[in-house]
Amino acid sequence: KPGSLNGVNSPRRTPALSVCIALVLLCGGNAGCGRSEPSGSAAQSGAPEAPHAGAGLSPLPQSGNDDAQVAQIQKADALAGAGDWAGAAEMLRKAGAEASGDEELVFNLAFYESRAGQTEAALKHYRSALKINPKHVEANNNLGNLLLRMNDLTNAAARFSEAIRLNPKHPSAHNNLGIVLARQNRPAEAIPEFEAAVRLRPDYLEAWVNLGNAATTHGRFQQA
Repeated sequence: KPGSLNGVNSPRRTPALSVCIALVLLCGGNAGCGRSEPSGSAAQSGAPEAPHAGAGLSPLPQSGNDDAQVAQIQKADALAGAGDWAGAAEMLRKAGAEASGDEELVFNLAFYESRAGQTEAALKHYRSALKINPKHVEANNNLGNLLLRMNDLTNAAARFSEAIRLNPKHPSAHNNLGIVLARQNRPAEAIPEFEAAVRLRPDYLEAWVNLGNAATTHGRFQQA
């Protein structure tokens, strides 16, 4: 998700000039098909889109599975709803999500693992989801947020850029890319990304804070 520019719960802060810039990397809300990963900083926000039904994610797939698998999938959903991310991930593994070839099951597994702090497993399964469907917008965005948390800025930017290419109206992907650019000391390039984020979602608090921080760093004090 992440971000004092703000980014799915992952990215973080960077002092600039005499101002301590916080990068907001929070989840930009529950938007899109799936949940979002947190990025990593105080105001920045590269957080994951919320989980399942109540959190803005698409429902876990259940068709094509036997009764036992459906029960495990439903149990995983219930555990996630109760905040037991590790339990939800384990239940999806028992349901055979890894070998299912179902992009949403694999995506949800990655999301649960990330929220449970199982970062390596989450990285693996977001990549697996993208092998099944390279056009999965949230998998690109969430993988980018995990990479941002790990300070792998180049690869994070590539994932956010791909999410934006696939869906130019994805506010958190714009905010997250802006966070990467700000961390790379490229505020002039970060500003348009934050502007796009708030244009698409006018109540996007983290993106407004990130925009103000980037404008300050770039010397645009009136805009800030």
